[in-house]
Amino acid sequence: MFTGAGAVFASSDTAGLVEQYKTLLGHLGNVVDCGKVGASRALDYGVVDLAFINFLSFASNLEMMEREGVDPKIFFEQVSSEPNIQP
Repeated sequence: MFTGAGAVFASSDTAGLVEQYKTLLGHLGNVVDCGKVGASRALDYGVVDLAFINFLSFASNLEMMEREGVDPKIFFEQVSSEPNIQP
């Protein structure tokens, strides 16, 4: 049986409709009941926009580091290490 790994943002103006189909929709991924019609689109746009902006920022910064001679290995080591934050 196919099981999705993504997210399904679902909306309905009919109370309980998303919950009624949650098992079926769950085969596509994690079901998120967003509320009234239109809310799922707004959430989807927000999530996709955030991911896209982060990608653009990453690409821009990687290009800048390359131009300045920073070894990308140093960057990846720093972003993957635990922050040293003292309370």
